[in-house]
Amino acid sequence: IKSSVTARDKMQSDDWICINLDSFNDQQSLYAIYCNPVGIQGDSRFASNQEDHSFDMVYYSKGKIYKRTGEYEKAIQYYKKAFSLFESGITLESNNENLQNSINYVNNSLGVLYYELKDYKKALSYFTKCEKLSKTYHKEFLPITYENIADCYFKMKNYDDAEDYFKLAVKYHLAGKKQVYKYLLSN
Repeated sequence: IKSSVTARDKMQSDDWICINLDSFNDQQSLYAIYCNPVGIQGDSRFASNQEDHSFDMVYYSKGKIYKRTGEYEKAIQYYKKAFSLFESGITLESNNENLQNSINYVNNSLGVLYYELKDYKKALSYFTKCEKLSKTYHKEFLPITYENIADCYFKMKNYDDAEDYFKLAVKYHLAGKKQVYKYLLSN
């Protein structure tokens, strides 16, 4: 058995075990949790036939836990730590779809938190980042992203922009449903 004490996520040359979690049950994306014989851990996300080791479940998960317990400031702190790790990977793999999707998840999570804190301007800035990334990497996020942006504009009493984004949300939501129906009818 080959094993070494090394930094987290750096034990791929060792013997290790892995648990794959297909949380959407779609056989298209999964989360992987690794451990070598001396307990060094690693994690990754797999989507679009690419494995992304820059994904860090620890910070992102801590952020989600703090959000669920209502400790929004701590949640923001951990989401920002996760974001800084993901962002540092951009210079190395700027076209990495998985990395961009991870950044999108964190942006959305931060937007939701700031919305809950009634800081709609900051929430809008994160949702706008989601919109940009979703157009390129994750089009299925567009309906909810547009809805989130519309909600922010509505809370800020900018009703014209709110209406425009609600219309976009409906448009993309219906377009997504049409794709599902076409798929179901073809099989």
